[in-house]
Amino acid sequence: MSPAAWIVAAIPTLALLSAARATPPPESPRVAILPFETHADEARFATLGAGLQAMLTTDLAVAPSLRIIERDKLDAVRDEIARTRSRDFDPATVVAVGKLLGATHLLTGAIAVMGETMRIDARLIDATRGEVVLADKIEGEAALFFELEKALAHKLVKALDAPLDPKERARLARIHTADLDAFRRFSDGIEAFSQQRFDEAKKALTEALDRDQEFQLARLTLDDYEAIIARLEARRELLVAAERQAAADAKGARAAEQKQIRDRLFRLAADPDESVRLPALYSLFRWYDRRDRHDNELHTSDDAFSLARTCDALFSSYFAEAQKSFPKVPLFGTRDFIGAPPQSAEELKKDQARWLERFLGTGTRQSEAQRHHALLEDLARAVASRDFARHLHLDVRGEARLAERVYRLATERLDPDAVGEALHRGRTWRQRFLELLGRRFRQAGLFDESTRYFAEAGRLADDPNRAAGAAREVEENREIVRFLAVHGSPHLREWLMLGGYRLSPERWHAELVAAFAQSPLPPRARSALASARDVRSADSPYVLIGDRALYPMSETFFATGPRTDPIAAADFDYYREASRSAGESWWKAWYAGQHQGALAVRFQLGYAPDPTWWHAQLSSNKPDLAAAGFVDARPELGVLFGAVDVDVPALADETGRRR
Repeated sequence: MSPAAWIVAAIPTLALLSAARATPPPESPRVAILPFETHADEARFATLGAGLQAMLTTDLAVAPSLRIIERDKLDAVRDEIARTRSRDFDPATVVAVGKLLGATHLLTGAIAVMGETMRIDARLIDATRGEVVLADKIEGEAALFFELEKALAHKLVKALDAPLDPKERARLARIHTADLDAFRRFSDGIEAFSQQRFDEAKKALTEALDRDQEFQLARLTLDDYEAIIARLEARRELLVAAERQAAADAKGARAAEQKQIRDRLFRLAADPDESVRLPALYSLFRWYDRRDRHDNELHTSDDAFSLARTCDALFSSYFAEAQKSFPKVPLFGTRDFIGAPPQSAEELKKDQARWLERFLGTGTRQSEAQRHHALLEDLARAVASRDFARHLHLDVRGEARLAERVYRLATERLDPDAVGEALHRGRTWRQRFLELLGRRFRQAGLFDESTRYFAEAGRLADDPNRAAGAAREVEENREIVRFLAVHGSPHLREWLMLGGYRLSPERWHAELVAAFAQSPLPPRARSALASARDVRSADSPYVLIGDRALYPMSETFFATGPRTDPIAAADFDYYREASRSAGESWWKAWYAGQHQGALAVRFQLGYAPDPTWWHAQLSSNKPDLAAAGFVDARPELGVLFGAVDVDVPALADETGRRR
């Protein structure tokens, strides 16, 4: 299958509960939901047909007696499908398309938006005879689009004679979203993804969720798209990593021996059998991880920065695939599931079966409950440590969504409560993870979701102290929301989101809040904001500018412009002190951290500080840059096309001063 076909095939069917029900019998209706045309007097509604197709796909999948044809099959007969949209369609064409798709019924139609009115035209066609089973037109207010979609879904279920029990009828009646703009951005995301405009797709779906946090179909779609994109990027990065390692010079006999092992592991990492491929990726990731040296020559002889980025690429590749196979394989690997890498290529070849058994848990004495407990603890430690989120280059909101996805995988594919009961640990894992989710979403500024997770943790708590602690966290979220509603300053919100979100009754806190309300900002507020915007490499090794991770070169901290995420910003702030001579290291540089086949650099330079910028040397007596001791001159910009990060002995001048 070509990469493009693979992408379309992976566009989610989004049947919320379809994976859990039994496979329908062969005689069940097989329905192909074709793309709906869109007609609108406003360009912003041009993609609603894509969103409607996704919603109907999800709704019809609720019926156990129906089978929904996958999207990859639809793409394969795109030209033939286009001909079925004509009012004067040829029944023979419909029958041919039905045979190609393996469908008994085709659903086609159009959605039109004219001012405040929306109309949905739909035709359900018996693809075995080329006859129209249902032709309907549903019209109403555009703002009530969800009622129109549900009305059509119910008519289709009835026309297909698909029986539903009470629970299935309730699921069918459940509204995906009642927000028209959320539906519009959801539709934009699906359309953008189908055209492989991945960044636009993720942005649109994120905005749909921002509009309606209960829009579960958008959330599932975003999760699936991110996993698909991650797999594509991971495969590309894996190829780059393999090429990079193949080009590295072997140093010494031990390095040459390790190179043989790595080369074999890279070959196994491309094996079509996932039971071979995933352990190889996992072992390579741990090999490149500086925390797991295992008598590893890599970390003493090669470019440290390049090794770290290779480690990122290997983990990204492993994680993208491991999500599909969990709990057969671990998601992260905070503990050693496989042991030290083999000491020779011959040993790896000889003991490969035992090596795979240890990783998959098939050759150990662990009970199933013990293995599942180890996997659950791996998830909790990984999400708490943030190291793995850094490998994936996530911002704080991305970390929260990752933690949420991990929790969903654990509760869907394992039973944490049953595992806890089997090992006499109770429900402590779920309680701890829900509290962790509450903290992650609070740090991301998503207080409603944070409150929901803290409240759920409190309901599960058997310990009164733990329940009381969850209640305090819920109340703190409410205080923050009330506080932000009263104090609308965007600078104050930024300061809170960058670490000051724990409100304080102290007098200094109230005075600082009052300072943020002034315009222009006084020195006290600017100083607090500048301090919050400093990024210390000990806290985060990189900063996200757009979707690109940039790593500082030889800097312990650096400053950014406005932001609301501790590790994501729109720009960097830079200054040069006049006291430093041209020969001193006053410059600042950042690694992009990715191999580039072709490089295009776009940037914008500003020659004056932002009005909110502050430095300790500025004061009311020294209001301008020159008076405060800074060079007020045009900055210079250069692009470094290659760099090697190596450890060298410390140097000293003739006086013994370290330099």
